[in-house]
Amino acid sequence: MHENQLTTVFVRTAYPQATIVALRPLVGAFAVEIEAQVEARKAAGDAKVLYVNTEGWTSAGDDTDGLHPNVVGSTAIRDRLVPILQALL
Repeated sequence: MHENQLTTVFVRTAYPQATIVALRPLVGAFAVEIEAQVEARKAAGDAKVLYVNTEGWTSAGDDTDGLHPNVVGSTAIRDRLVPILQALL
């Protein structure tokens, strides 16, 4: 079993009733693999798992080091993510 699969199974096992929200990493690393794991869980009947595509949520200059968001980047992420999470409540 691949490490991503193990992580997915572990999280679902540890939190069987939780809604799991998997975000695409802002830089795109492992986005395909993460989305595939979410789709595999859904195909297995897990309706409480969601993939959020964050592509385009931040712009050049919205980070401190090419990876971690600065205040502007964090605000942009918050503005996009909060409505998604509120809809799940």
